[in-house]
Amino acid sequence: MSWKKIWNQKTSTLDFSCSQDEQILQELLFLNGFDTKSGSLKLQDYRDFVQEIFIQAKLKDYTSIFEVGCGAGAFLFALNLVGGGGSFKSIGGMDYAKNLILYAREVFPQFQDNFYHQDARYLEKIDSVDVMCTFSVMHYFSDLEYAGFVMEQMFQKAKKCVLFLDVLDFLKKSQDIEKKRQLYGQEYEKMYGNLPHLYYRKEMFLKMAKRYGFVCKIQDQNIKNYLNSEFRFNVIATKE
Repeated sequence: MSWKKIWNQKTSTLDFSCSQDEQILQELLFLNGFDTKSGSLKLQDYRDFVQEIFIQAKLKDYTSIFEVGCGAGAFLFALNLVGGGGSFKSIGGMDYAKNLILYAREVFPQFQDNFYHQDARYLEKIDSVDVMCTFSVMHYFSDLEYAGFVMEQMFQKAKKCVLFLDVLDFLKKSQDIEKKRQLYGQEYEKMYGNLPHLYYRKEMFLKMAKRYGFVCKIQDQNIKNYLNSEFRFNVIATKE
């Protein structure tokens, strides 16, 4: 089993066209994998976090956004709700799970042509936008060389801001693994044995941001009631 196969198996029976915003967001979070013992998110806690990011990154000043590894579009959908449904004139994303991209297109029918089923390494084909972002996806990248290549493209495509959110902290790797072993017990090896996560040093983001003329702010993750918070961090990089 691979991460790609796992994501491609995610399905939903919800009719997004006639469902309330709360129902849609809850379903999108499920599709994006936030339903595990360590990774479950309460709806209000998630919305509070997204609103905080919206304010800190001053996203109200920008009109276009693109998410790498968007899955079914949960983060973009939540951001759009915070912005009153009209903050962004252009919303888009890409993911290697075809079925999840189909859900994202369904949730954003007016922007369906902006959602691409392809690997993150092909970002050069995407038009530049005000904001490039990822949320809780970089630990699924194969290695740091691949991650660095994607990060460089994100900085190149961003006119004003880059967000790397919910990133696994290398300095807390052993604590994170131990916490998961305690939570999952014998299930841990079955779930994660052949599906490793990638951890990052904060210096990697600081150096790359400086190289591309961005000011970088890094803070520990702070989503309430989210067990992964203590092992992750967020990066907000803005153009100088």
